[in-house]
Amino acid sequence: MLDMEDLKNRVLDLRRQADDLEDFIRKAEQYAATDSAPSRSTEETAHERISQDDLEKFVLKLLSERPHDVGEIMDALNAAGYDPGGVDRRKNLNTRLWRIHNANNLFTKDESGIYRLCKGQFGGSEITGVAPMISGRFDAQAEAEAEAEAEAEAEAEAEAEAALYRLRLGI
Repeated sequence: MLDMEDLKNRVLDLRRQADDLEDFIRKAEQYAATDSAPSRSTEETAHERISQDDLEKFVLKLLSERPHDVGEIMDALNAAGYDPGGVDRRKNLNTRLWRIHNANNLFTKDESGIYRLCKGQFGGSEITGVAPMISGRFDAQAEAEAEAEAEAEAEAEAEAEAALYRLRLGI
């Protein structure tokens, strides 16, 4: 009878080992399925990787409109045909934004993850080099037009200040 008891114990032990192996195989299949899955869709890989300088200009233009979280910045980049790059695109974008922040301190990220321009950073004026962005691409003609517009605005402000000065003096 001891032999029969030993056999029963051996069978139970083998069943436990088989269950453990099945769990291992199931987990390995799940890992392999997620590991071999493409990290980006075909649509996303068709986007051009944006340079750090262009990303800075793009984000400053975007944040001059209103504060954005990283998801909104990512959506705007995608809509403009850009890709921040990296396997984990969101993490890579956050890192690149952090580097821009550390380099020039033009914007901040609050506790809730919202990026916003630093107060008084640009004195309410247009950010140089950002206005020429058209459909997510930089255009030399638009840049020249933006510079001419900025010069015209500066001249108009100077004329207005001069007129106010003359008015105060009674000239």
